[in-house]
Amino acid sequence: MILYEIYKFILTCLYMITIIYTYFSFVGIYCLDIKEFLGTQVIVYFIIYHFILGITLIVYLRLRSIEELSTIEMFPPVKTTREYNLDLSEINPMFAKII
Repeated sequence: MILYEIYKFILTCLYMITIIYTYFSFVGIYCLDIKEFLGTQVIVYFIIYHFILGITLIVYLRLRSIEELSTIEMFPPVKTTREYNLDLSEINPMFAKII
């Protein structure tokens, strides 16, 4: 079971590293290189690449999400401000008044 978790973690990291590497390669080589700037063609490639990258990341995040759990179930409830016992005796009175 632990090997499966390690395998899953490595695949997750490799995917994100590959996306970042291709992004910088594409933007650096094809879009920002002054010598290869061909006007609107580069801008169209840039927009298409970002569209494909956005769809890929959305699909990836949808696959990685856990549908059965919500954020409220994953994290303990946060206390309201009335539940905190704040000792404001050593704080500047102006700040204590605001708090």
